[in-house]
Amino acid sequence: MILTKLALHNFGIYGGRHEIDLTIQKDKPIILFGALNGSGKTTLLESIQFALFGKNAKFIPKTQTAYLEFLKDSINRKNLDTSASVAVTFETRKGRSMTSYQVVRTWSVSTSKSKLDTVQLFKNGEF
Repeated sequence: MILTKLALHNFGIYGGRHEIDLTIQKDKPIILFGALNGSGKTTLLESIQFALFGKNAKFIPKTQTAYLEFLKDSINRKNLDTSASVAVTFETRKGRSMTSYQVVRTWSVSTSKSKLDTVQLFKNGEF
């Protein structure tokens, strides 16, 4: 699995929409993130884990109320929007065949408890 893109919308300190291109080049095979403490490096890593695993992400406590609090607290506080989303795009290779996947997780503070967050999966651009 090779991560190619991360898109955040009102997640944590990232207000608004942010897209990070994670594709590597032959002359630049490594991507590094460096910033001061509190700048959002850990939030980037947690967003990937959350997009892929939801309430089963390792950093989220395993109670229903803790998950509800996480969803509410992870929406950017400075933005008037009451929803947020995280999208991770990655590629897998089998032989010479390359397959692209995108996982999009969306949630809202006004959502009913029966449907806390929504997950969409796209394979080669198709739902």
